[in-house]
Amino acid sequence: MRDYEMWEAFGPEIWIVDGPVVTAAAGFHYPTRMTVIRLAGGDLVIWSPVALTAQLRGEVEVLGNIRYLVAPNSLHDSFIADWHRAFPVAQVLAAGCPREASRPQVRGGSRQHAGTRLDRRDRGRPGAR
Repeated sequence: MRDYEMWEAFGPEIWIVDGPVVTAAAGFHYPTRMTVIRLAGGDLVIWSPVALTAQLRGEVEVLGNIRYLVAPNSLHDSFIADWHRAFPVAQVLAAGCPREASRPQVRGGSRQHAGTRLDRRDRGRPGAR
Protein backbone atom coordinates (compact mmCIF):
# COMPACT_ATOMS: atom_id res chain seq x y z
CA MET A 1 0.00 0.00 0.00
CA ARG A 2 1.34 3.41 -0.95
CA ASP A 3 1.74 6.21 1.58
CA TYR A 4 0.15 8.80 -0.70
CA GLU A 5 1.33 8.25 -4.25
CA MET A 6 -1.34 7.12 -6.64
CA TRP A 7 -0.29 6.15 -10.16
CA GLU A 8 -2.61 6.52 -13.11
CA ALA A 9 -1.84 5.61 -16.72
CA PHE A 10 -2.49 8.72 -18.78
CA GLY A 11 -1.46 7.38 -22.17
CA PRO A 12 1.13 5.14 -23.79
CA GLU A 13 4.32 5.51 -21.72
CA ILE A 14 2.86 8.41 -19.67
CA TRP A 15 1.82 8.22 -16.01
CA ILE A 16 0.37 10.75 -13.58
CA VAL A 17 1.45 10.41 -9.94
CA ASP A 18 -0.45 12.17 -7.16
CA GLY A 19 1.73 13.39 -4.31
CA PRO A 20 0.97 14.81 -0.89
CA VAL A 21 -0.97 17.97 -0.13
CA VAL A 22 1.47 20.77 0.68
CA THR A 23 1.03 24.07 2.49
CA ALA A 24 1.95 27.28 0.67
CA ALA A 25 2.06 30.91 1.73
CA ALA A 26 -0.80 32.12 3.92
CA GLY A 27 -1.59 28.52 4.87
CA PHE A 28 -3.09 27.62 1.49
CA HIS A 29 -3.18 23.83 1.00
CA TYR A 30 -2.89 22.36 -2.47
CA PRO A 31 -2.36 18.89 -3.94
CA THR A 32 0.77 17.96 -5.85
CA ARG A 33 1.02 15.89 -8.99
CA MET A 34 3.82 14.90 -11.32
CA THR A 35 4.02 13.32 -14.73
CA VAL A 36 6.38 10.50 -15.69
CA ILE A 37 7.09 10.14 -19.40
CA ARG A 38 9.07 7.30 -20.96
CA LEU A 39 11.01 8.56 -23.97
CA ALA A 40 11.50 6.54 -27.16
CA GLY A 41 14.91 5.35 -25.94
CA GLY A 42 13.50 4.12 -22.61
CA ASP A 43 14.78 6.96 -20.39
CA LEU A 44 12.36 8.94 -18.25
CA VAL A 45 11.29 12.56 -17.89
CA ILE A 46 9.94 13.56 -14.47
CA TRP A 47 7.75 16.65 -14.95
CA SER A 48 7.04 18.70 -11.83
CA PRO A 49 8.29 16.12 -9.30
CA VAL A 50 6.39 15.54 -6.06
CA ALA A 51 8.00 14.77 -2.68
CA LEU A 52 10.37 11.84 -3.10
CA THR A 53 9.87 8.84 -0.83
CA ALA A 54 11.80 5.57 -0.83
CA GLN A 55 8.73 3.81 -2.19
CA LEU A 56 8.20 6.30 -5.01
CA ARG A 57 11.89 6.17 -5.89
CA GLY A 58 11.74 2.38 -6.20
CA GLU A 59 8.61 2.51 -8.36
CA VAL A 60 10.17 5.06 -10.71
CA GLU A 61 13.47 3.17 -10.95
CA VAL A 62 11.62 0.08 -12.18
CA LEU A 63 10.38 2.10 -15.18
CA GLY A 64 13.82 3.23 -16.40
CA ASN A 65 16.66 5.69 -15.92
CA ILE A 66 15.70 9.27 -15.17
CA ARG A 67 17.19 11.51 -17.84
CA TYR A 68 15.40 14.82 -17.21
CA LEU A 69 13.87 16.54 -14.18
CA VAL A 70 11.61 19.38 -15.32
CA ALA A 71 10.26 22.29 -13.26
CA PRO A 72 8.07 24.33 -15.62
CA ASN A 73 7.84 27.26 -13.19
CA SER A 74 8.70 28.30 -9.63
CA LEU A 75 5.59 26.61 -8.22
CA HIS A 76 6.87 23.24 -9.39
CA ASP A 77 10.50 23.23 -8.27
CA SER A 78 10.03 22.52 -4.56
CA PHE A 79 11.29 18.95 -4.77
CA ILE A 80 13.77 19.23 -7.68
CA ALA A 81 16.84 19.32 -5.40
CA ASP A 82 15.78 16.13 -3.56
CA TRP A 83 15.24 14.31 -6.85
CA HIS A 84 18.55 15.54 -8.24
CA ARG A 85 20.42 14.34 -5.17
CA ALA A 86 18.80 10.92 -5.64
CA PHE A 87 19.41 10.92 -9.42
CA PRO A 88 22.53 13.09 -9.96
CA VAL A 89 22.96 12.05 -13.59
CA ALA A 90 19.56 13.50 -14.52
CA GLN A 91 19.62 16.85 -16.28
CA VAL A 92 17.59 19.55 -14.53
CA LEU A 93 15.48 21.80 -16.75
CA ALA A 94 13.93 24.67 -14.80
CA ALA A 95 12.14 27.81 -15.89
CA GLY A 96 13.94 31.03 -15.04
CA CYS A 97 12.26 33.64 -12.92
CA PRO A 98 13.12 36.97 -11.29
CA ARG A 99 13.31 35.23 -7.91
CA GLU A 100 16.15 32.98 -9.11
CA ALA A 101 18.26 33.69 -6.02
CA SER A 102 15.49 32.53 -3.69
CA ARG A 103 14.77 29.28 -5.54
CA PRO A 104 16.19 25.94 -4.38
CA GLN A 105 19.61 25.45 -5.87
CA VAL A 106 20.78 22.22 -7.42
CA ARG A 107 24.30 21.46 -6.34
CA GLY A 108 26.68 19.21 -8.16
CA GLY A 109 24.75 19.38 -11.42
CA SER A 110 23.51 21.67 -14.08
CA ARG A 111 20.31 23.67 -14.13
CA GLN A 112 19.11 24.80 -17.49
CA HIS A 113 16.38 27.28 -18.20
CA ALA A 114 13.15 26.78 -20.10
CA GLY A 115 13.52 26.70 -23.82
CA THR A 116 16.21 24.04 -23.70
CA ARG A 117 15.36 21.44 -26.29
CA LEU A 118 15.34 17.80 -25.37
CA ASP A 119 17.85 15.68 -27.21
CA ARG A 120 16.81 15.02 -30.84
CA ARG A 121 16.96 11.27 -30.31
CA ASP A 122 14.16 11.63 -27.74
CA ARG A 123 11.73 12.75 -30.41
CA GLY A 124 9.35 10.21 -31.71
CA ARG A 125 6.00 8.82 -30.97
CA PRO A 126 5.26 7.87 -27.34
CA GLY A 127 5.77 4.21 -26.64
CA ALA A 128 8.32 3.69 -29.41
CA ARG A 129 11.26 1.74 -28.11
